[in-house]
Amino acid sequence: MVGIEASWTDSAIDGNTLVGCSGGCAIGATPTPQERLISQAKWFAALTGRVGYAANDWLFYAKAGGGWMNVNIPRIFSVPEV
Repeated sequence: MVGIEASWTDSAIDGNTLVGCSGGCAIGATPTPQERLISQAKWFAALTGRVGYAANDWLFYAKAGGGWMNVNIPRIFSVPEV
């Protein structure tokens, strides 16, 4: 799996308000056996935004975002009964 991540934060005009965003993505196949399924994550990505306010030694902020994934489920195999 190979990936990249980037982030940016800046203060607004008044010097106390902060805005920023970050994102990342990764590609590659990672087999994950789960019960009777074998799945492979081809790629995934995330993007978030944040806004905050700095008051003296305190920073109040909110962060929200989302994530996406492309998953391949190539086959369903059967488990032999004992």
